[in-house]
Amino acid sequence: MAATGATRLAEPTGAERRARTGVWHRVAARLELRQVLGYDFLALLALSGLAVAQPLLDLFGKNPEFFVAAETTRAQIVAFGLAVAFGVPLVAVAIELVAHAIGHTVGAVVHTILVGLLGTALGATLVRQFDLSSNVVVVVASLAVGVGIAFAERRAKAMRLGLRYLALAPLLFLALFLVTSGTSRLLWEDEAQAATGVSVDDPRPLVMIVFDELPVASLMDTQGEIDATRFPNFARLADQATWFRNATSLSPNTPGSVPTIESGLEPADGRIDLPVAWTWWETDPRVEGAAGSVHLRRGPVVHCIEGVDLDGVDLRDLVVDSSRPPAEAFSVRAPSAHRPLHRPVGALPVDVEPTTPVAVRTVPYAEWANRGTTTMRLRFPTR
Repeated sequence: MAATGATRLAEPTGAERRARTGVWHRVAARLELRQVLGYDFLALLALSGLAVAQPLLDLFGKNPEFFVAAETTRAQIVAFGLAVAFGVPLVAVAIELVAHAIGHTVGAVVHTILVGLLGTALGATLVRQFDLSSNVVVVVASLAVGVGIAFAERRAKAMRLGLRYLALAPLLFLALFLVTSGTSRLLWEDEAQAATGVSVDDPRPLVMIVFDELPVASLMDTQGEIDATRFPNFARLADQATWFRNATSLSPNTPGSVPTIESGLEPADGRIDLPVAWTWWETDPRVEGAAGSVHLRRGPVVHCIEGVDLDGVDLRDLVVDSSRPPAEAFSVRAPSAHRPLHRPVGALPVDVEPTTPVAVRTVPYAEWANRGTTTMRLRFPTR
């Protein structure tokens, strides 16, 4: 006859509980968890905070444009701060636990090595404040600081006690990064919106100068002002003008940032189509081998023609009529084989040589050969 009702699971006996507890005690003893987590981790956390977290969080806290250009979200900024503050000590303590699993002596040696490495990094941070010109001196002094910290951590009780208290430093640096730094404004302030419906009562001509690959942070001193000693002219300009120190571009790359600066438009698909005029530019006669030739520009961008777009045409036979727009300006002269390379002046003027109009495709000169190996021509003789 089958039994009915709930089945009661057998509870572990006292012996089983003691066995399980004994296993964990043995694991903790083997890994020296009380020593590693109670002190070693705090020492690594303190040194990492001083050597890694403070310099990095201070640097990125003063440069919010890095996160703006990368379109970083609030959650990603917080995650970045947490990774910088606690990533290194967590990895270090994991390495130390593995070493303790091998043996107590190995664990102690590995801990000392980790302390020495972080101490050396701290020494490098301190030594760089003296602007030493010799890299050898910087390296030697940094190593000396690292060795000294490792030795004192092993021998001096005061050093070990100090590192325990300094374990709070990464928390302080993280709080400053998230609450008081320039980057913290990205966390607590609403995103800026462009003004609309703005009218200019007294319009004036505007000259725009774009300094490509020149971050504004490289012009600043420690107070966030233009460094007048290194950049006196920029400092004088800032004193006499309106300076927007927190301005940034839409993209970290030139092709994405400059068009938006010039147009004020945000590209929908990565490109902006602007009504930029095509113009012909002539070459100074003093340029050897280029006298009498012209080249084509769209705005400031120089364009060229690739052989891959004109199958069977020798690009050296192209001529242009610079009085016409680019779509109608190109023609092909009679094949070169039908003309002598040298002739008496006036024997067969270029303007009476037979030509055939041809449609061409131009590409920016910087994009030449992106579609494979091909011929290219930049300057063309006029008809």
